[in-house]
Amino acid sequence: MKPVEETTFNQRVGKKIKHRRIQLGYTQKNVGKNLNVTLQQVQKYEKGTNGCSGFKILKLAKMFKVNVLYFYEDRPDYTIVTHEEILQDKNLNLSPKHWKEKKKEQDILVLTKEMEVK
Repeated sequence: MKPVEETTFNQRVGKKIKHRRIQLGYTQKNVGKNLNVTLQQVQKYEKGTNGCSGFKILKLAKMFKVNVLYFYEDRPDYTIVTHEEILQDKNLNLSPKHWKEKKKEQDILVLTKEMEVK
């Protein structure tokens, strides 16, 4: 059984996939063909039963003409920062000396605004 957090994440991403697919007039079959998966697999992505790999999310972002951040925007536990902020480590505590201070089970995910889909 999947952890609740993973299921919730998959459901959020699935809703975004479905919303954007419908917005653009694509069928589940169209999306499946682009991702090289079955229509049934797309249904599972949209319901949140199965999660999408990072690679498939990238392919979806290109197909849907959105930034990959589209799939993560509403995550309150994720921090979105610019590339410049990462380089300057502005109050982000991303340098290795701070990693040991973080809880081992805590995941740190930094998404940059520069991850534009061209």
